[in-house]
Amino acid sequence: MLHVLRFSTVLVAFVVSVAGITWSTASAERSIGTRTYEEREAAAAMLDAVLARESALRGWAESKNEAFL
Repeated sequence: MLHVLRFSTVLVAFVVSVAGITWSTASAERSIGTRTYEEREAAAAMLDAVLARESALRGWAESKNEAFL
């Protein structure tokens, strides 16, 4: 009977530890995914701003019309 109790205790500890590891890994992956998405969105916004400024500068350089600026 003592062996069954020990086995049950070890089994419960194993299941709890695996569940904890799985939960912490999923949480870390979720936060990494969120951060990556936010960084990509910021990079895309910066690229759009640079392209808009470059386009405006090119329009001004070709026509000398300050409406492009």
